[in-house]
Amino acid sequence: SSGINAEYGKRHKGSMFFAMSDGSALVYELIGIALPPLPSDTIVRKVPCRVRHNEELTVRNWSKTPQRFKVSIEIVDQATITNGLAFSASQPPNNTDSIPNSSIMTLKGLDYIDVPPLLERQYKLMFQSLKDCTVHVRVVFRNEETKEFQFYLMTFTASASDSVVYTVEMESPVRQTTSRNLVLENPLQDVWANFSTSLTPPSLDIYVPPTISIPPSGESSFDVIFLPLTLRESNVRLTLTSDILGVYHYDLILKSSPPNREKGLVFKVAIGTRQAQTFHFVSYIRGTNVDYQVKIQEQGTDFEPADRSITCTPMPPPTYPLTTITGVEVGVDVVYEPSKLGSQQATLIVTCPQIPGVEYQCPLIGHALPPKPQGPIAIKSGQSVTLPIRNVFPKTTVFQMICDNPRFTVRPTEITVGPKKVAPLTLFYRVSDAAVPPTFPPAAQPLTTPLSSTLSTSSTTTTTSSSGANSNNNNSSKDKDKDKDKDKDNSSSSSSSGIVSSTAAKLTITSQRNPPLTYYLKGAN
Repeated sequence: SSGINAEYGKRHKGSMFFAMSDGSALVYELIGIALPPLPSDTIVRKVPCRVRHNEELTVRNWSKTPQRFKVSIEIVDQATITNGLAFSASQPPNNTDSIPNSSIMTLKGLDYIDVPPLLERQYKLMFQSLKDCTVHVRVVFRNEETKEFQFYLMTFTASASDSVVYTVEMESPVRQTTSRNLVLENPLQDVWANFSTSLTPPSLDIYVPPTISIPPSGESSFDVIFLPLTLRESNVRLTLTSDILGVYHYDLILKSSPPNREKGLVFKVAIGTRQAQTFHFVSYIRGTNVDYQVKIQEQGTDFEPADRSITCTPMPPPTYPLTTITGVEVGVDVVYEPSKLGSQQATLIVTCPQIPGVEYQCPLIGHALPPKPQGPIAIKSGQSVTLPIRNVFPKTTVFQMICDNPRFTVRPTEITVGPKKVAPLTLFYRVSDAAVPPTFPPAAQPLTTPLSSTLSTSSTTTTTSSSGANSNNNNSSKDKDKDKDKDKDNSSSSSSSGIVSSTAAKLTITSQRNPPLTYYLKGAN
């Protein structure tokens, strides 16, 4: 042949002469066509975005002398890869200065490689892409003196779907926050990079800014805040999408631990009265109105929620950058109405049916004290008042009324009241000592200063009179003052009928279930 410098695709002619022993000769005409060499290999690689991939290419020296090969890297089209095309000797390949590297995609390798005689060496080619792309590459190793060369055809596919930039592990007690700071870089020198964020699956436990902007050749940090609403372990993928830089994936491995113990409510209530306190909690549910269900976990206790369900508004949308998370404060009223002496414990449970697993617990401790005298109840002569009697017991109960002054009349003297129900007593006062039954007006007058009051949502005591008549608790000093007043009235008043006091009386309400309740009555002209 005419050698390696011949142009590919053209005919090369030659001849071969053989002298025979008989004096004749044979002559052969030779015709050859030089074709381009085949690639040393065709390589296809899938590479995650933003991950540096090093491809090792084997370069062989087939001669008995050392060879230096110049390395040329060029982006080619799909047809070149499909047909296995190489450069011809008359058309040398592009040099490395022509590689279309940019801030989005990088192909990088050494310009030369030296190979000893009859040996081989590994050449490393680095590929990296910041966004989805498919790149066809031809790498040629060419001896600049002999013009001989070998080459590789390669296809790199960068895919964001398989790329996880970072895995973030976060753990926090329920309804407590923890955060991680992440940093994004913008390699572009003259363009802002704008990202939008999304969570898969959507999560109410994660707070991230909806958009992130990064200046040219700069960086920006943002916080991922984890505030678990339920006790569980979960995986969430945070995706940042940019039209310029592509898609960034972060895997969030989330774990919540049991919540901190809520501060309990402690009640100290005398039998025959009731007290209401409020359990406050913070709701962190976003996007929609929230319905909470309320119950007492233990059965048969004297605790009762004022409402079985509560509706609250969603928490306001967060404003980024987010420094604190402000939820919506919700109050649940709990009533303690003891039916027996001693102490009780129970647990208030608040749940959210819309989001299974959301639960608040509040310990309840109740101390039932002996009943205290109540009153005095003022009654004008010839008039009557109504005293509501509440049965605090879980069963129907019969109450008997005993008054120690005949000028005060109680009707009825015995009454049956259903569990947790209220029945009225009518109290009448007359100045006359005549032993005639009083004539009750058609409609008894209610108490001028009612003993009952509506339940308070604060921690102060609200009482219910009688075994349930409502009345405010009196402190010990007030009880002593009333006793002194009573003694004074008793010592200063007398009558021919032998009554200790004509304007004072003691009403005792008894039952088989509890100590008697005492009310002081005071008559007025």
